[in-house]
Amino acid sequence: YGSSTRQGAPAVMALLSPMEMDGLVVEYLVARGVSQSLEVLVQQELQQVDRSPARSRLARSIAFAMRAALEGFLAQQAGGAISADGLVKGDVMDEMFPPTWNCLGRTPSASSQASDVTSPENLQLALSGHSDGLVRLWDLEQGTCTQVFAGHRDWVFGLAVDWKRRRALTSSRDTSIRIWDLDSAKCQGELIGHTASVLCVSFDHRSQQALSGSADNTLRLWDLSEGGCLRVFRGHTDVIWCLSADWSQRRALSGSLDGTLRLWDLNNDSVGVFLGHAQSVDCLAADWGCLRALTGSGDKTLLHWDLENRECLGVLTGHDAGVCCVSADWNEGRAVSGGADGSLRLWDLVRAQCLHVLSGHTSAVRCLVANWVQGRAISGSSDRTMRVWSLGDGQTQELGDAGVVTWCVALA
Repeated sequence: YGSSTRQGAPAVMALLSPMEMDGLVVEYLVARGVSQSLEVLVQQELQQVDRSPARSRLARSIAFAMRAALEGFLAQQAGGAISADGLVKGDVMDEMFPPTWNCLGRTPSASSQASDVTSPENLQLALSGHSDGLVRLWDLEQGTCTQVFAGHRDWVFGLAVDWKRRRALTSSRDTSIRIWDLDSAKCQGELIGHTASVLCVSFDHRSQQALSGSADNTLRLWDLSEGGCLRVFRGHTDVIWCLSADWSQRRALSGSLDGTLRLWDLNNDSVGVFLGHAQSVDCLAADWGCLRALTGSGDKTLLHWDLENRECLGVLTGHDAGVCCVSADWNEGRAVSGGADGSLRLWDLVRAQCLHVLSGHTSAVRCLVANWVQGRAISGSSDRTMRVWSLGDGQTQELGDAGVVTWCVALA
């Protein structure tokens, strides 16, 4: 992994499509940053090679070469733009990669105007987090951005919203979680404690608590009233990409780059590990009433889980690259997923079949949320667009021209 690898890496990268490059770079560069030395990362990953499928070994090998090339390139180009913790500063990262690098592309000033989108009744507001560190509130009826929330110093990966109480939490690559008032767009507090990117978050108004997952491999339980950390949950051995919390029963699920899904007792510790995916667990949707869950993975599959018996009920296959996001309609046995292949897929969970493929994005679909009653969904992508979809006929319209990657989105 010396200079010879750096010279050969461009040839390796030339064999990959932009979407494949996007997925690899995000997993191995964005989530962890450049804070760990290449040598340490290589040693960590090589320990897993013999226990991984051939396809995973190939992906890891390519990722190593890419990381070597990128690290060398960053060192040459960034100069004094490396922060104290070893991360490349966000604004410098944006300038160093051309637009063809999708999610690591340049981030021009976001436009507050969106294309004319006709939205169904009651599907009027959306909140989204972006790679420019901003959070945006959208009026979907008018198709415009009505409010911008500024405060994060790097990419916004996760958000949770209490629309009734006009409150939101966002998590970021700057390692912080921020509490927002939706009416004033002002930050009401900041939760500090994670030592790496915070990729997902959930909160509960009644208990005044929040749960977050991070690239430091931990989950943290927070007291929103005092702003302190109540508990640190350890068990995952790699980046925690996603979580779902059942606050009434004090339990949660988390998915990780280590390939596992873990069930947690929020009053105690981990109470179960679900094995089945061959690669990272990147997204999940849970039905706590029926104790079911759906997970999406870098292995291109979705797994349908029985949480009570800890067994897999079905495997959904069809995506040509990793599954990045998922939303489920448990009452009707349907789900919609977004993949690094740029597509959305509508699924029949009972038959484990793909019903429709929705095309429109030109790069990885990073987030989505569905309103199943109205039959609509909103997605955000590495192609720097957000789209509104009709799940019935697959028609889509672009929501604005933000010019930045959308990592998370929520609907009122």
